[in-house]
Amino acid sequence: MSAETYRLVSELVRPGDHFDVPNGVQPVVEGVDRRGFVRVTYLKQVTAIPIENDPELEYVE
Repeated sequence: MSAETYRLVSELVRPGDHFDVPNGVQPVVEGVDRRGFVRVTYLKQVTAIPIENDPELEYVE
């Protein structure tokens, strides 16, 4: 298994909308039933951030 983690991003967009697609990624663009929109799907790399001294969670009822 790879040490790299990715998140699947899928957005409905209209012509002229702006969104961030990572460099070197080719998004998949599909037509949808909603007039004036397309679905854009791509993988976005996620970076895990370790948290030191993370206390245990306490739940209050």
